[in-house]
Amino acid sequence: MSVVATGDMLPDSPTTMYGPLPTERVKVYEFRADRPVRYLSVLVSRLSRADRVTIAFDDKAGGDADSAKTGPAMVGSVNESLDLVVETQPRQVGRGRELAPRAVDILTFYQSIVGDSPYGSFTLALVEQNLPGGHSPGYFAALHQPLPNTGVTWRNDPASFEGFPEFFLAHEIAHQWWGQAVGWRNYHEQWLSEGFAQYFAALYGQHHRGEDTFTDILRQLRRWSIAQSIRAPSTWATGSGTCATKAACSERSSTTRAQRCCTCSAAWWATRRSSGD
Repeated sequence: MSVVATGDMLPDSPTTMYGPLPTERVKVYEFRADRPVRYLSVLVSRLSRADRVTIAFDDKAGGDADSAKTGPAMVGSVNESLDLVVETQPRQVGRGRELAPRAVDILTFYQSIVGDSPYGSFTLALVEQNLPGGHSPGYFAALHQPLPNTGVTWRNDPASFEGFPEFFLAHEIAHQWWGQAVGWRNYHEQWLSEGFAQYFAALYGQHHRGEDTFTDILRQLRRWSIAQSIRAPSTWATGSGTCATKAACSERSSTTRAQRCCTCSAAWWATRRSSGD
């Protein structure tokens, strides 16, 4: 069994020591995080090393290096390089080798936008699951790899982009910046994590696959957000100005959240649905 966790594994780790029974031996893994993290996480599985790359960041790397230079000067220490390790479950070693160059490109692109990487190392762990997706604690990300014989389909999932198969990888890597380096105090601020991770993934789609892909991603996210929202704008802009029934909306609202509706919002929803957005 292997362990991936928040932080860098210490050079002399793992060590072997006696367990609860005199004849039992256990492995002890130690990790150290030298930068703040939102929480601690650990992944234990049978893993094989697929690749290891040291990324040397360059001011001209990525697609937005010039724009990054015009921003505020970085304060404190800045990571000039990043150690990328790709660990996979045994059947995913080939896939891990395929994804390693793409992960390098994504990490380099994000660093060129922000001007720094949150941590000096990052481990990408490929694990088998029924659905794509993943989880990205500080210092590593677990990226789900569906098997060919999975009986689950996700074609209609709002995060399934036919023209952007790298989306989940780009999204999970973005969480190292958004969700870990920049986090939230409570669930009201959760959008800082997911919203910016979605946007950075879309930016990488634009960088890697072009403007049409970027537009398609935003359009799909917009339609899904409108379809799933239980609230419409509190006012509705018309040709003659803003609807004057804002006050009446709260008075006429249903006590049921799912049915919360008024003259303004009903008209707004009717307009959006008739337009096909």
